[in-house]
Amino acid sequence: MKKLKFTAILAIFSVLMIFSSWAAGTEEEEGPKKLILGIESDFSATSLTHLIGAEYEGKGLFVDYVAPLFTQRTGIQVEVQQFPPVKGTPQKIINALAAGDHIDVFSGYGGRVSHFANSEWAYPLSFSDNFLSDFIPGFVDLLRDSRGVLYGLPQTAWGNCWVINVSLLKRIGREEMAEREAWTYDEFIELSKEVKKLGSDYYGTFLFAGDASGDYQTLSLISGFGFELINGGSIAANSPAGVEALTFLKSLVDSGLAIPGPNALTDAQMYPMWMSQKVLAMGYTWGAPVNAAAGDPTAGYEPFEAKIISWPHKSTIPGGKSGVGHNAAWIPKGSYSEEALALLKFITSTEIQELFSWYGRFPSRKSVKSVLVDNIHWKTVKTNIAKYGNMDLGMGLQQYPGLRAAWNAALQGLYSGELSPQQAVAQYESEGLQLLNE
Repeated sequence: MKKLKFTAILAIFSVLMIFSSWAAGTEEEEGPKKLILGIESDFSATSLTHLIGAEYEGKGLFVDYVAPLFTQRTGIQVEVQQFPPVKGTPQKIINALAAGDHIDVFSGYGGRVSHFANSEWAYPLSFSDNFLSDFIPGFVDLLRDSRGVLYGLPQTAWGNCWVINVSLLKRIGREEMAEREAWTYDEFIELSKEVKKLGSDYYGTFLFAGDASGDYQTLSLISGFGFELINGGSIAANSPAGVEALTFLKSLVDSGLAIPGPNALTDAQMYPMWMSQKVLAMGYTWGAPVNAAAGDPTAGYEPFEAKIISWPHKSTIPGGKSGVGHNAAWIPKGSYSEEALALLKFITSTEIQELFSWYGRFPSRKSVKSVLVDNIHWKTVKTNIAKYGNMDLGMGLQQYPGLRAAWNAALQGLYSGELSPQQAVAQYESEGLQLLNE
């Protein structure tokens, strides 16, 4: 079935390629350069190398469709190479560049691309406000260094969401809440208290701080307070919204509405707990919890009803922000050329992002239309990202790993009672500023 879906999508894209080729050769001969590539001069290079990270599931789309379409438009051949799935990928790429290996454009997970910020490896980019305005707020900022310099462009992303157990809502007689676009925090607490009455081992949600993995789930949960962790490369957590958000998290643990002992829990334990059907709602990447709830005969779980809605928020805040794990593209400083810039803009274009969106990815461009029109869960997350933006996790900063660890340490201090909410955000600010100033 998956193979049939893949074939159907590629067939659709093949038709688009043929149409694009026809359009480019008729009345708008200069159209591809001006409208798609944004470059009016003729190209001199005849070939480019595009290195992609191991996070892409094979080279298929790039080799079979993206590269040939770029060649149709420009006459430039593209060799697609894929980096193997090994630890220390950023440093290995730096070593390869230092050894003289030539890469024109690199695409990969944003958390790895950030290693090239504030370094001598990424070519600084400059685009008009009009060009950048098509990107959803927050995505471009993920690719600015601490000085505000842009060193890459975002591609598509995975996105997280607030997934709710509809079967539990029905058990407490509140199934109407499943039809809401989002809950306020007060409503979530009220519903959690009702679920708690079903038994001492029932909970409103799952919090964890055993390590920094999955931190975007907690950050999205509290974004509806107006909370920001990072803003424009600066530490933003130490604010009234930050104190209010961490007070909320601590109250969930202290009141028993969250599973006890979050400092000993990690995001790896979220899924089994969700499948126990004793958690009302939690943050998760979008598809798996809903699909699993519908029933998996190999997993041994009883099926139940689940649904994705937007993140909780205060009644005075429009909505909570999704956390995203974006892929991004950048040009090594020694490889800059108009041809490389053209490829960079092409692989991050509306057209190519729409192709990847067919596979459950979320676009970073506003102009990408909804493609999975029959999947309400995909549409819900896409709409949430488009309306409210995404959490700035500091992923675009070279100090990202250290900042993640500092935030996790602040949460551990909060949950253990060693730090008050005020002290936790102050500690993170202090450690974060030290990291950024090193």
